[in-house]
Amino acid sequence: MIHNTSYTKNLIIFLVVFFGVLGFAKGSLAATYYVYPGLSTGNNDGSSWTNAWRTFSDVNWTTLQAETASQPVYLYVKKGSISSTGMTVRGSGSSDTNRIFVTVDPTDSGAAPIITSTIYMSSKTYLTFSGLTIQNVTSGPGLQMDDNSGYITISNCTFTNIYADAITHWTSNNYAPGIIIE
Repeated sequence: MIHNTSYTKNLIIFLVVFFGVLGFAKGSLAATYYVYPGLSTGNNDGSSWTNAWRTFSDVNWTTLQAETASQPVYLYVKKGSISSTGMTVRGSGSSDTNRIFVTVDPTDSGAAPIITSTIYMSSKTYLTFSGLTIQNVTSGPGLQMDDNSGYITISNCTFTNIYADAITHWTSNNYAPGIIIE
């Protein structure tokens, strides 16, 4: 059997480059976590719909924030779910491209998830909320952020029957970095 060393050498180089690029691409994909209000089974670790966090209080915001150092993070909220507990956002994205997206899974079916209490954040940045319904909030606003929160995008969300304002951004120092409502 005759071995073509040039062919073998080129094949090895190709495979190293191919798998190196594949590994780089995999590392740059978004991290995905799940919250399913009302779920009563599973590991409650956010790793899948089966093991989704059961409430917004269970969400490990430290993990989500750490992941944004290298990639965007998606926190999918189960369609058709209803959460009667509020959401206190305890993590930020790291840049405009490496945000935390609190949204719905595009492959999931059903109505938009409903949150019936205030979404609150203090000194949080680079967050996007999309596809959520905030309704029947009996005290306070639908979404509240302080003066150090910014670079927040609210897209395709519905606010109905809110006790106070739908969105409140209070400031004590007139500092209000970009808040986008789409």
